[in-house]
Amino acid sequence: MKDIRSYYYFTGETVDGDEIYFETTEAITEEFARELAEKELNYFQCGGHIDAFYSETDDFAFDVEV
Repeated sequence: MKDIRSYYYFTGETVDGDEIYFETTEAITEEFARELAEKELNYFQCGGHIDAFYSETDDFAFDVEV
């Protein structure tokens, strides 16, 4: 089975209230998109929440909390 690839943008905030926004520049799988979101939250070392959306449609894809 071939993995479906899409472009994503991510928005959220850390538990300290810092806003997070980034987007992918190439199409990726949802599994890899989840890993990117978790990695971004771990970078801030304080946890938080990120919502992911499909760039093509602006539809909600998933959320990640750390």
